[in-house]
Amino acid sequence: MAIPFCALLAAAVAYYVHYRVDIQAEQSVAHVQDVRTDIQEALIFLLDAETGMRGYLLTGQDLFLRRYEKAAQALPKDVADLDRLVQDQPTQSARMRRITSLIQDRLRALAALLPSPTLGGTAAGRQDADILQGTGIMDAL
Repeated sequence: MAIPFCALLAAAVAYYVHYRVDIQAEQSVAHVQDVRTDIQEALIFLLDAETGMRGYLLTGQDLFLRRYEKAAQALPKDVADLDRLVQDQPTQSARMRRITSLIQDRLRALAALLPSPTLGGTAAGRQDADILQGTGIMDAL
């Protein structure tokens, strides 16, 4: 009687351990999907900001400027959410600090392209330098 009971108990323990591993794996996959989604959203916001600024510089139409402003406002929240998701992973957290710095640099460079109210616009040479700097930042990202 003891042998079948021990076998049944061992099977129950094995099932429970396997069940817990499955749940942990599902949670891990869901976490990775959340991180990937936030990464994609951040990239989309950054590209929207660039596209909006480029369109504004080419056409002077405020429609493009609003696209830039909307993306520039949404991006910091998305980056903060992403940072929160990876804060318990030292390697990812270090990468996140680098990414955050690059994104801030890019947003500053884009903001520098905005027309100055006192000068009536930015100098073309300065725009060229900011655009070239932005290319390097996007490549690094």
